[in-house]
Amino acid sequence: MRFLALLLSLSLTSPAFAMEGDLTLPDGAFFGALYNRLICDSFDEVGVNTPSALKTHDVQIEKLLADRMLIQFLVAANFKQDDSTCRYSMVLTRARNNALVKTDSKAFAIDGTSDCIQGKEELDKLFSGRLPYTYTKNPIRFISLKITTPTASEVCGEGADHFRVVFERVRNNTPTQPQ
Repeated sequence: MRFLALLLSLSLTSPAFAMEGDLTLPDGAFFGALYNRLICDSFDEVGVNTPSALKTHDVQIEKLLADRMLIQFLVAANFKQDDSTCRYSMVLTRARNNALVKTDSKAFAIDGTSDCIQGKEELDKLFSGRLPYTYTKNPIRFISLKITTPTASEVCGEGADHFRVVFERVRNNTPTQPQ
């Protein structure tokens, strides 16, 4: 088990962990977490199905990175558009009251000929505004981003206006970021 954890930790610090063309954090990545599940509210939840806001382009959220001071965060995902698999990354900056605000985003085709603009615009809209976040303490194991969307009621019940994307920490104390 320790070998698996070490192998995973090393793979996240290697250049292969960042796709060529992903946005990067100016001060490098210190905290890394991989996508774990979608929930409605509680970290105790097993997880919920994917709402149509993410199904439309078969969005596969991959990871969350943060700088040493937990001021800037990077989220990366893949999605489908036309004949292409597209890569999406966005930089979020910490605002007041445990919220993050998107400050930059980028999308490009990993394969195929799509310009990936439609999917990028839909993801930009989904991740717009203030994104409240929560995390488990002592130690930080999970962090979640609250996504407000009308399609949340599909998986979280009538009247629900949000779901949460949960990431699970996989490394720490690695001040370098893959380039």
